[in-house]
Amino acid sequence: MEAVEALIAVLEKEIKLGEELLANVAAQADAFFSWNVSALIGQLEKRETLLRRLSRTEEERREVLGRFSRDVQPPAFPLSRMVSGIFPESRQIRLDQVRKRALAIYRCLQTEESILLGLIGDLLEHFKEAMCSLINPGVRIYGQKGDILTCGSGKRLIHGKV
Repeated sequence: MEAVEALIAVLEKEIKLGEELLANVAAQADAFFSWNVSALIGQLEKRETLLRRLSRTEEERREVLGRFSRDVQPPAFPLSRMVSGIFPESRQIRLDQVRKRALAIYRCLQTEESILLGLIGDLLEHFKEAMCSLINPGVRIYGQKGDILTCGSGKRLIHGKV
């Protein structure tokens, strides 16, 4: 019975870290949109710390699951079947709620991170286009024909995504 309580405790730690990571992504977006580079760097450093903590928590979960599968025989059954056959219904419900909550938080985190990375990628493309026009001027100079040159085959700054 202690193994299930330990598993629930570890999952709750992972949920708390997921919530902190969600807050961190929101802070990164705020720093990005306000052009506050030092705040963005600080949030990225904090993210790395949170990811290290999450990695340690995942190791802890693996250890708990290893103890759990050794304590319960036969280990060939899936975890949900072992829990449902041995532990009271209240623990099953609690474990299921924690699992669903963790899944929802990490799905939301994945979505928010991909949106932020997409925005940063779009901005990077616009910067590349702007820099390309500065490096390679559109009009030739020094006695040539004055032909208009194009720079790369990427998105145009004017016609790029908004």
